[in-house]
Order: sequence, then structure tokens, then C-alpha cells
Amino acid sequence: GGWGLMRAASAVEGKSPDRTKILILLSDTGGGHRASARALVDAFNLLRPGEIETEIVDVWTDIAPKPFNNFVQNYQYLAQRPLLWRSLYGFGRWGPFRRSSNEWTNLACNEPFTDFIAEKDPDMIISVHPLCQFVPLRVKRRLGKPIPFVTVVTDLASAHPTWFHKDVDRCFVPTEELARMAKYHGVPDSKISIHGLPIRPEFWSSVGGDALGKPGIRDSLGLVRDKPNVLVVGGGDGVGGIVKTAKAVGEGLDGSNAQMVVVCGKNAEAKKELEAHDWGSTPVRIEGFTNQMSDLMAASDCIVTKAGPGTITEAAIRGLPVMLSSYLPGQEKGNVDYVISHGFGSFSKKPEVIASTVKRWIENPTSMAQMSSIAQSIANPNATFEIAKEIIDLLPDPSNPNLRSEYEIGGARSWRSAWLRRPKGLDKFESMMD
Repeated sequence: GGWGLMRAASAVEGKSPDRTKILILLSDTGGGHRASARALVDAFNLLRPGEIETEIVDVWTDIAPKPFNNFVQNYQYLAQRPLLWRSLYGFGRWGPFRRSSNEWTNLACNEPFTDFIAEKDPDMIISVHPLCQFVPLRVKRRLGKPIPFVTVVTDLASAHPTWFHKDVDRCFVPTEELARMAKYHGVPDSKISIHGLPIRPEFWSSVGGDALGKPGIRDSLGLVRDKPNVLVVGGGDGVGGIVKTAKAVGEGLDGSNAQMVVVCGKNAEAKKELEAHDWGSTPVRIEGFTNQMSDLMAASDCIVTKAGPGTITEAAIRGLPVMLSSYLPGQEKGNVDYVISHGFGSFSKKPEVIASTVKRWIENPTSMAQMSSIAQSIANPNATFEIAKEIIDLLPDPSNPNLRSEYEIGGARSWRSAWLRRPKGLDKFESMMD
């Protein structure tokens, strides 16, 4: 039994004992969680090429039983109904409900999660989702394997309490606001690290990897070289009332020296309607889903967007003043306060106010330059690497034969094979007692 035998068994089953395996848990409720996970994987591969094996798993959709495997569909439904989402989000923050919900979820999901983690046999678990702390940490304690467990918070300035658990080995937060929240919810100071938000590799350089400057980047994108550009973004899923907002901004820019690019994401209907719109004298390009967001931001002078943490972070790295047009109640409300309090943007849900604000910015380059400087001063394009380096420092040494698992069953070749052959009848009782 023990950890050393587990390593030998793993090698027989195809897992290299010289490669460290990291399991990244999430739920695809919004695209930011998976984007952050992929960014971390990219950083691991650059820092330790060929040494780290990673796997990203939507553990709720793929592993959890009904009705827990419907989280993604339920989130998509609620995200389109902000008032309903706000009510449920607020109720979920209430301590008694949150604790009872956690216990009920653990009772239903502990067994399949335990089988899954035992089968995957990771050397580390990383959570990039608020619902991937409580049950996986119960599983870790139940198995007794000393797996480092890390939380990487992918919200920006406000977050749900379920992100924070005192038993994690490290909790990475992007801002001082969330560091205070982590402390409030019991995470010790020694376990909290502040670096920023993990973001896509194309944003790992504050200059966008292009020495051409804005005019040169506009040339490369087919935009008008000498006109300031307003970037209007509806998010990857195209939500946020982009049609009304874009039309209002375009009308406000008519007759000015500006141009506009509108990114509709996957909202095909919005793209079709905006393509048919008469924009007057203003040069306007309409995009659907695009992989050129880094270049588009580098070519722009300000951005209009919903208050998603990833877009705000990327815009700050590119030095863009941010005009926020909407937010999801709960986790995104604090992002609005963050942008306004730091002085690099504004907020309004009214298209006409958004349009007048953007027009005022475009007509006042000095004010925009000040906001741009503030945005870049609080941005950290190196955050992904800094987080990845700190995570690597927490990894166990795969070549150390002296590591031992606390979960041993007499005669078993490994804790893993022992767990997968365990008597199943005791599972629910054990998960209740943990």
C-alpha cells in the first residue's frame, strides 16, 4: 500500500511517474472559468514543458447526478433573467441556506466525485469555480490522500462566499477587495495570494506584442488608420442589450472623427440587424465571435461592455477607458464599483447616456489618456505566470519515494485501487459522517 506503490501502479496503468498531473475543476457557467483554466494550462506548459499533465473537467455536468448536472442550462436561463438571478444569488449567500445546501449537495455527489478523483489520481486539484470547493474538499479529506488543493478565483471585485474555504492550501484572488472577502469567510492570511486574474496568452504583454502602435494595428485590421476607435462588446454569448447600445453609440459618433467596431459574439440575430443598420458617416464594422479581441482592444481608444471580469481585466491591460453597460447582479456588481472607484470608467444602463459619455471621451483625448494610464497602472499582465509559478511551488515532487498516503487498506496495491474496490454500501453513511 501507500503512496510509493500508488506511483508504481500508476506507471503500469499508463501514467508517467515523472509527470505531475493537475486536475482543474469547473462548471461551464459562463466562459470565464474555462478561459482562466486554459490560461493556467498555457502557463504551466511554458514554465514546465512536458513535465505537467493537465485535465480540465466540468465536474458538475460530466460527473454529478441529476439534477446537479443541469447547472449550465439553469445558469444560462437565469442569466437572461437578472431579477430572478439576483434573488437566488442573494438567498444562496445566506449562511443557513448555504450550509444546508452544501450538505445536501455533498450527500448526493460525494460518491461519484470520490470515484472520479480516485480514478484520475491527481497530484494537485485546482478549482476555478465557486461550486468546486466544498464537495471536492470533503472528498480529499475522505480519501486521506495529501493532494494540494488550490482555488483560483475568477471573479474580480465581488464574489459568492462559496469561493472561499479555510481548508484550501492556497486561495488566489485578483484584487484587495476579494482578499478582504476571503479573510472574512475564514481563509487565513497565509493562504491568500493576490496577483490578478488569469487571462489569455495574447494579453500577457501590456503592449499587445505589436510595436506598430494604434495606427499600425488599425491598418493590420483594415480599420481607418487615423480615426480613434470605439469598441462595443456584447460578450462571447452576445448578451447585454448590444443592439440598442451600439445604435445609440453609433448615432452619437455620427459626424465625429471616430469609428466603431461592434463584437456581437454568438448573437447572430444582433449581428444581422446591426449589419443592416444605416450608420451615417461613421465607419462601422460588425463582428460576430472573434479571436482577435487582443488586437481589437489594442486598436481601440475605449470600450463599451458588460461588467464581466475577464473583459474588464483585458481592457485594463490594453489601457482602455471602460464604459459599462450592464452587469449580472451578485458577482458582477462589485466590478462596476471597482471600475468607477479606480477612475478608469463609468456605468449606465441607458443607451443614450452611454452614447453621450463615449462621445465626451472621444472629444477629450486628455481625459481618455488619464483613464488609460490609471487602467494600466492597476493591470497585471503577468498575473497568469505569477499564479502558475506559485502553484508549481506547491506541487509534490513526483520522484520522492518517501511520500505516503494516509488512506491505506491492508493488502491493497494503492489507495486508488483500494478505493475503487471498496464496499459501496457504506458510501452515503461515510459522506454524511465526514
